[in-house]
Amino acid sequence: MLDTNVFSRPLDDLSDKSVKLEAESSKRIFNFARDKTASIVTSEILFYEIGLIKEKDKREVIFHLAKNVERSMIMINPDIEKLADDLKAHIKDYADCLHIASAALSGCSYLVTCDKELLRKAGKIGSFLLSLNIKLHIINPVNLPSIIGEQNGN
Repeated sequence: MLDTNVFSRPLDDLSDKSVKLEAESSKRIFNFARDKTASIVTSEILFYEIGLIKEKDKREVIFHLAKNVERSMIMINPDIEKLADDLKAHIKDYADCLHIASAALSGCSYLVTCDKELLRKAGKIGSFLLSLNIKLHIINPVNLPSIIGEQNGN
């Protein structure tokens, strides 16, 4: 599952070296999805956040990109809301809690994000989820292409 900021990253200001690297990695991930080398799961919270993007053209591009690469979409349900409520003890932003809960309960292996707070707390969140017998890795988009390559013997 990709966080909203991963879908947005190629349209951000690429003058910062790390942002540019994340944008290039995000594009590679989208290509993996189109080639069926990776499966992208989207979520109701993703499309809610896309709807909040003020710039109409940017919002439409990101919406269509997400729809073009998605294998399936997760709808928020009471189990996701419960886990998101529990995650609130570790993360301030409830939308982030919903992203994590959606990814965790839909069986995703990875939640890919550019969010520095989520990446900083990835170990703590992962340990909390593991205590519930849920395995989810929270990673930066820069790391996923090499993981996909290893899984496919490249």
